[in-house]
Amino acid sequence: MATEIENLQTLLQKDPSNFQARRELSILLAQNGFNEEALSNLKYLSKYFPEDAEIWYNLGIQYEKVKDFKHAKKAYEKAIEINPQDDFYYNYGETLVELEEWDDALLAFQTVLKNNPKDGNTHFNLGLCYYKKEEIKSGFKQVNEMYHTVFPTEYVEMEQAGLFDVEEQPFEGEYVVFDVETTGLDNAKDEIIEIGACKIKNGKIIEVFSTFVKPSKKIPAEITELTGITEEMVADAPTINYILPDFYKFCYNTTIVAHNLPFDMGFIHNVAKKFSYNFNHSTMDTLEMSRKKIGGLKNYKLGTIVDHLGIVLENAHRAVNDATATAKVFIKLMQNY
Repeated sequence: MATEIENLQTLLQKDPSNFQARRELSILLAQNGFNEEALSNLKYLSKYFPEDAEIWYNLGIQYEKVKDFKHAKKAYEKAIEINPQDDFYYNYGETLVELEEWDDALLAFQTVLKNNPKDGNTHFNLGLCYYKKEEIKSGFKQVNEMYHTVFPTEYVEMEQAGLFDVEEQPFEGEYVVFDVETTGLDNAKDEIIEIGACKIKNGKIIEVFSTFVKPSKKIPAEITELTGITEEMVADAPTINYILPDFYKFCYNTTIVAHNLPFDMGFIHNVAKKFSYNFNHSTMDTLEMSRKKIGGLKNYKLGTIVDHLGIVLENAHRAVNDATATAKVFIKLMQNY
């Protein structure tokens, strides 16, 4: 290709009016990545050859390279008007995605799939369009395809089963049992500093979600004393806007469980509202379940319940530890009461 480009450049030096050579050179340069000479030549040529679809298509590519998507859109539309090829429609669709024109992008990718029904990239972009349209329709953000900031880990049981422990019986459904640590009690002004959660399937804990959260203000001394969470521990943690999409994915299609649910869920709902997430899941509260199923306790704090049920709770008031203990309480209450 380099030799061909050099030959065309030599030819144009001898005869600058050779439009065919200028066209071929511009298209070769355009196909080799962004090139200012190609962009300039293609803009010039489009005026003299307005019915040349290849010129418009490659002009669109050059505009895309410099993120001038509005002009890229117009160039692709002109190319498609002259010669509706699949490549033209595909690039047009990608440009419309950048412009967040989801309806037209959807139509462009559907057109490509008519002739290329197995093209994976087109299917991916088509799915993205449907996803964004649903997001706009509902007014809420949809579930991400993958985790980006907080990655759940497989749960490993550290406690050894006791000689007289009753074998756990599976029960249907998926549940996320979670706990938050916060800078205070008021979800309108205080902030989450840690989220811990366990996913339960078939009556067993299978995954753990755990992260510190960097707040916008200092952690009060009494909170550090209660939880052990210091400024240094949250200094490099992600902020809640990065964590919430991953927590939303972790909770997708599950029933959400907590001990004293209104407190923890109040904080989640408050931040979810700010970032357009809708935690409209079914919920269960182990505090209310314990009151109904276990009689005669002096109180129904998590520590009291785990002691009664023979569950170990180490490092109380740390989110992932409290969430794990609550998950074990929930499993026992579902199976044995």
